[in-house]
Amino acid sequence: MKPTNLIKTFLAAGLLTASASCSDFLEEYSQDKARVETWEDLDELLLGDGHLETFLDTRMNQAVSVTEGGNALIDLIREERAREFLLEGHRWFDLRRYTVCQPYPWSKTIEHAHNYYEEMYDSNATYADWYRLEENDVAYTLPVPRAIREFQVSIGTITRPARRAFRTENY
Repeated sequence: MKPTNLIKTFLAAGLLTASASCSDFLEEYSQDKARVETWEDLDELLLGDGHLETFLDTRMNQAVSVTEGGNALIDLIREERAREFLLEGHRWFDLRRYTVCQPYPWSKTIEHAHNYYEEMYDSNATYADWYRLEENDVAYTLPVPRAIREFQVSIGTITRPARRAFRTENY
């Protein structure tokens, strides 16, 4: 299975959507923005003329009831965060926080491919090395920079073993 990189595509799509929304907003209010001279004028532009009522009519009326507690609640939160961070490039930083949740620690084995390319800016990988992060591995925590460790000696050092690929795939 060849790993894909959807992060750039997803972020570009989100950027285009936000840009289109802003463009629509500016086009709709371009005639009115000339009359904005004070904060009160801005409030009237954004909240007056029924805009606030339109917003309130279209927002979520009632929040979803959450009945879970304890570990079930933590699992629900983790599942939601996984969906939220999946394609935004924040997933790793979220996963490493799970191991330090003292009441409900979590860890699992993770496998990840590192792609290699013939030329810079080439979108077709020639091969990939696969690496494995075992449950409760010390590498779940990123190393603290040397300058900070020297300033605050009590932090200590985490010994991170050299990683070796467990599998190589040629494309």
